[in-house]
Amino acid sequence: CTGEELALLDCDRRYDEYNCGGSRGAGVICSLRGSDMTTSLQGGDTIQGEGNVMLDGKFVCSRYWDVLDGQVACRELGYPHVIHVKETDKNASDSTDFTEFACKGHEPSLSECVHLENNQTCSNKLAAVECSHSQKAYTISLVGGNTSAEGNVFLDGSPVCDYSWGWADAEVA
Repeated sequence: CTGEELALLDCDRRYDEYNCGGSRGAGVICSLRGSDMTTSLQGGDTIQGEGNVMLDGKFVCSRYWDVLDGQVACRELGYPHVIHVKETDKNASDSTDFTEFACKGHEPSLSECVHLENNQTCSNKLAAVECSHSQKAYTISLVGGNTSAEGNVFLDGSPVCDYSWGWADAEVA
Protein backbone atom coordinates (compact mmCIF):
# COMPACT_ATOMS: atom_id res chain seq x y z
CA CYS A 1 0.00 0.00 0.00
CA THR A 2 1.06 3.58 -0.50
CA GLY A 3 -0.80 4.86 2.56
CA GLU A 4 -3.27 6.88 0.51
CA GLU A 5 -5.76 4.01 0.11
CA LEU A 6 -8.96 3.99 2.14
CA ALA A 7 -9.10 0.18 2.51
CA LEU A 8 -6.62 -2.68 2.43
CA LEU A 9 -8.31 -4.16 -0.63
CA ASP A 10 -7.66 -0.91 -2.52
CA CYS A 11 -3.91 -1.65 -2.48
CA ASP A 12 -2.21 -3.08 -5.58
CA ARG A 13 -1.09 -6.19 -3.71
CA ARG A 14 -3.15 -9.41 -3.62
CA TYR A 15 -3.06 -10.59 -0.02
CA ASP A 16 -4.77 -13.90 -0.73
CA GLU A 17 -1.94 -15.16 -3.00
CA TYR A 18 0.50 -15.91 -0.22
CA ASN A 19 0.61 -18.78 2.25
CA CYS A 20 1.00 -17.11 5.63
CA GLY A 21 0.60 -20.06 7.95
CA GLY A 22 1.89 -20.14 11.49
CA SER A 23 3.67 -17.04 12.67
CA ARG A 24 4.04 -15.41 9.22
CA GLY A 25 0.84 -13.33 9.33
CA ALA A 26 0.95 -9.53 9.33
CA GLY A 27 0.02 -7.76 12.56
CA VAL A 28 -0.81 -4.27 13.69
CA ILE A 29 -1.42 -2.40 16.92
CA CYS A 30 -3.82 0.49 16.40
CA SER A 31 -3.72 3.60 18.53
CA LEU A 32 -5.99 6.59 18.94
CA ARG A 33 -3.05 8.51 20.41
CA GLY A 34 -1.62 11.04 18.09
CA SER A 35 -2.51 14.68 18.14
CA ASP A 36 -2.10 14.87 21.93
CA MET A 37 1.60 13.96 21.68
CA THR A 38 4.21 16.74 21.76
CA THR A 39 7.27 17.08 19.51
CA SER A 40 10.32 18.85 20.93
CA LEU A 41 14.09 19.15 20.48
CA GLN A 42 16.85 18.49 22.98
CA GLY A 43 20.55 19.17 22.68
CA GLY A 44 22.05 21.27 19.92
CA ASP A 45 20.81 24.82 19.51
CA THR A 46 17.09 24.37 20.19
CA ILE A 47 16.47 28.13 19.85
CA GLN A 48 17.79 27.92 16.28
CA GLY A 49 15.74 24.77 15.61
CA GLU A 50 18.48 22.17 15.91
CA GLY A 51 18.65 19.10 18.13
CA ASN A 52 17.59 15.53 18.83
CA VAL A 53 13.92 14.92 18.11
CA MET A 54 11.68 13.89 21.00
CA LEU A 55 8.07 12.77 20.91
CA ASP A 56 6.21 12.90 24.20
CA GLY A 57 9.50 13.23 26.09
CA LYS A 58 11.06 10.14 24.47
CA PHE A 59 13.87 10.29 21.94
CA VAL A 60 13.13 9.22 18.37
CA CYS A 61 15.38 6.50 16.98
CA SER A 62 17.15 7.33 13.71
CA ARG A 63 16.18 4.09 11.96
CA TYR A 64 14.60 5.13 8.61
CA TRP A 65 14.63 8.82 9.66
CA ASP A 66 14.61 10.95 6.51
CA VAL A 67 13.93 14.43 5.17
CA LEU A 68 10.14 13.89 4.99
CA ASP A 69 10.09 13.06 8.70
CA GLY A 70 12.26 16.11 9.34
CA GLN A 71 9.91 18.35 7.33
CA VAL A 72 6.98 17.34 9.51
CA ALA A 73 8.95 17.77 12.74
CA CYS A 74 10.27 21.21 11.71
CA ARG A 75 6.85 22.43 10.58
CA GLU A 76 5.27 21.25 13.83
CA LEU A 77 7.95 23.15 15.77
CA GLY A 78 7.16 26.35 13.84
CA TYR A 79 9.92 26.22 11.22
CA PRO A 80 8.86 26.10 7.57
CA HIS A 81 12.10 24.52 6.31
CA VAL A 82 14.27 21.53 7.16
CA ILE A 83 17.95 22.18 6.45
CA HIS A 84 19.40 18.84 7.44
CA VAL A 85 18.37 15.52 8.99
CA LYS A 86 21.02 13.58 10.83
CA GLU A 87 21.66 11.13 13.60
CA THR A 88 23.55 11.50 16.85
CA ASP A 89 25.00 8.97 19.25
CA LYS A 90 22.62 7.48 21.78
CA ASN A 91 23.57 7.31 25.45
CA ALA A 92 22.57 4.27 27.50
CA SER A 93 20.14 6.41 29.52
CA ASP A 94 18.33 7.80 26.45
CA SER A 95 14.88 6.20 26.25
CA THR A 96 13.72 5.63 22.65
CA ASP A 97 10.16 4.45 22.26
CA PHE A 98 9.57 5.65 18.70
CA THR A 99 11.22 4.41 15.51
CA GLU A 100 10.74 3.73 11.82
CA PHE A 101 8.83 6.88 10.93
CA ALA A 102 7.33 6.97 7.45
CA CYS A 103 6.01 10.50 7.05
CA LYS A 104 4.75 11.58 3.65
CA GLY A 105 5.67 15.20 4.43
CA HIS A 106 2.15 16.66 4.62
CA GLU A 107 1.12 15.48 8.09
CA PRO A 108 0.37 18.24 10.63
CA SER A 109 2.40 16.53 13.37
CA LEU A 110 5.07 13.86 13.76
CA SER A 111 2.73 11.78 15.91
CA GLU A 112 0.34 11.45 12.96
CA CYS A 113 2.96 9.82 10.74
CA VAL A 114 3.09 6.06 10.47
CA HIS A 115 5.64 4.83 13.01
CA LEU A 116 6.39 2.06 15.46
CA GLU A 117 6.11 2.53 19.21
CA ASN A 118 7.98 0.59 21.88
CA ASN A 119 10.17 -1.01 19.23
CA GLN A 120 13.25 -2.83 20.45
CA THR A 121 15.12 -2.54 17.13
CA CYS A 122 16.57 0.92 17.74
CA SER A 123 20.20 1.34 16.76
CA ASN A 124 22.59 3.35 18.88
CA LYS A 125 21.64 6.53 17.02
CA LEU A 126 19.01 9.18 17.68
CA ALA A 127 17.10 11.16 15.06
CA ALA A 128 18.15 14.80 14.85
CA VAL A 129 17.10 17.70 12.69
CA GLU A 130 18.18 21.22 11.78
CA CYS A 131 15.27 23.51 10.98
CA SER A 132 15.19 27.08 9.68
CA HIS A 133 12.87 29.99 8.97
CA SER A 134 14.63 30.48 5.62
CA GLN A 135 15.50 27.99 2.91
CA LYS A 136 19.15 27.04 2.50
CA ALA A 137 20.84 27.77 -0.83
CA TYR A 138 22.50 24.61 -2.14
CA THR A 139 25.33 24.33 -4.63
CA ILE A 140 24.89 21.53 -7.16
CA SER A 141 27.82 20.53 -9.36
CA LEU A 142 28.66 17.77 -11.83
CA VAL A 143 32.08 16.17 -11.45
CA GLY A 144 33.99 13.77 -13.70
CA GLY A 145 31.94 14.04 -16.88
CA ASN A 146 33.20 14.69 -20.40
CA THR A 147 31.19 17.92 -20.64
CA SER A 148 29.76 20.44 -18.18
CA ALA A 149 26.34 18.82 -18.65
CA GLU A 150 27.31 15.37 -17.33
CA GLY A 151 29.02 13.76 -14.38
CA ASN A 152 28.51 12.62 -10.83
CA VAL A 153 26.15 14.83 -8.86
CA PHE A 154 27.63 16.71 -5.91
CA LEU A 155 25.57 18.69 -3.42
CA ASP A 156 27.51 21.30 -1.43
CA GLY A 157 30.74 19.52 -2.32
CA SER A 158 29.60 16.04 -1.25
CA PRO A 159 28.62 13.24 -3.65
CA VAL A 160 24.96 12.30 -3.89
CA CYS A 161 24.44 8.55 -3.36
CA ASP A 162 22.86 6.63 -6.22
CA TYR A 163 20.61 4.60 -3.93
CA SER A 164 17.09 4.98 -5.38
CA TRP A 165 18.38 7.61 -7.83
CA GLY A 166 16.16 7.79 -10.91
CA TRP A 167 14.95 9.91 -13.79
CA ALA A 168 12.80 12.10 -11.55
CA ASP A 169 15.82 12.93 -9.37
CA ALA A 170 17.89 13.77 -12.47
CA GLU A 171 15.14 16.07 -13.77
CA VAL A 172 15.07 17.98 -10.48
CA ALA A 173 18.87 18.24 -10.31
